Amino acid sequence: MKPPCMVIAANILPALRVEIAERLIRDYKLKPIEVARRMDVTPAAITQYVKGSRGKEDVAGLLRDGEVEVLASALASKLAEGSPIEEVMEALCQLCETMRRRGLLCPQCKVASQMKILKGCTFCTG
Repeated sequence: MKPPCMVIAANILPALRVEIAERLIRDYKLKPIEVARRMDVTPAAITQYVKGSRGKEDVAGLLRDGEVEVLASALASKLAEGSPIEEVMEALCQLCETMRRRGLLCPQCKVASQMKILKGCTFCTG
């Protein structure tokens, strides 16, 4: 059994890091070394994110959700502005909580938990 937080840590966060790093470079014109500093990862990790050799999981479907897209943009903005770490963490947690509440993690949970049926599961959605 893998709870949603494990699915997020293993699958969603790496893909979100890729998305946020790309936004910081593309939209905010930050250099990869500055993106690495702000995201508290190595410059090599940012290079791998940009080249697509790390964090390949697809979050495009998650980002099609309007509320998730807005929250991802807000997270990138907070990092670009150099907001305090508490604000960045709050934005990240809000993003993950929203994905859970809206049931967007259900497909990944089902695969990760190797469950045939998740009928009636309301763990994330309430």
